[in-house]
Amino acid sequence: MDFIEKNLFGVRAANLIFSSNKSKVEIHIFPMVHVGSSNYYNQISSKLRNHDFIIFEGVKSRRGWFLSASYRYLTKNKKLGLVEQRKALNLKEFKDKLIHGDVDEKSFNHAWKTIPLYFRTIILLFSPLYGLYLMVTATRESLSEDLVITDLKSSDEIINWSEKYERFDNIILRDRDKRLIDVLSKTIECEKENNVKVAIVYGALHMRAITRYIMDHYNYQVKDSEWITVFDFY
Repeated sequence: MDFIEKNLFGVRAANLIFSSNKSKVEIHIFPMVHVGSSNYYNQISSKLRNHDFIIFEGVKSRRGWFLSASYRYLTKNKKLGLVEQRKALNLKEFKDKLIHGDVDEKSFNHAWKTIPLYFRTIILLFSPLYGLYLMVTATRESLSEDLVITDLKSSDEIINWSEKYERFDNIILRDRDKRLIDVLSKTIECEKENNVKVAIVYGALHMRAITRYIMDHYNYQVKDSEWITVFDFY
């Protein structure tokens, strides 16, 4: 199952629609890329208007500000013509439909402190520096190299995995996966007798866990899909 795909023309994200014989709830997943074209975010915003609930991500933390610094600096490269999701996709217009599906600030900060101090320092310094590097050197083609995501880990992900990154991965990925699954599961249970559409607007890497969960626990299957262009190369 492909979530983010690269082809000769650009990068595109899947919008997958899941249905189940165990629940009337229809689940629409939007694997997010945090930097893309304005049109990409406009299309997603348009589609979200047709949903009853929107489960979204976001951790309010000063550490999160540093970790996302690379995105902010990258969009300052005007030649790229790309925008940041946080600014381009205004979820506040859907405030009556929103369900926060991420960890809270207290939980995130507590978990963050379990990472060795030297490693925390390196991460917080590296992200803005890497963003500045991309601001000067990046092209749309070069950005696309690391965006491809499927439901299975790539060989590079497996080869480059190291135990010293495990706690960081737990905080950024797995802890948040658990929270997302918990929120979605409660939503499905509460609404399973109602014909409602639930959108999941979350980083693409988290879609591996969520699709595996709903397929295994609720017998969800892909009912329909379409591609949304994140950005073109030309």
